[in-house]
Amino acid sequence: MAKIGRPPCDEGVVRTSRASAPCTPALAPWVLAATIIGSAMVFIDGTITNVALPQIQERLGATTVGTQ
Repeated sequence: MAKIGRPPCDEGVVRTSRASAPCTPALAPWVLAATIIGSAMVFIDGTITNVALPQIQERLGATTVGTQ
């Protein structure tokens, strides 16, 4: 027999119980900053690689497929 929905008391238990480890709001800005910096590094790395591919291809004497 398939269960449809969720058991009736799950939401009540979650809402009435106390959190075992409270969230630390002071950590949130650092997580956001690290995410932004990581994303920027990936973007810059991809851009530099795409700009450098023609020179890499020319100096190695490779085909386009081989360069990528």
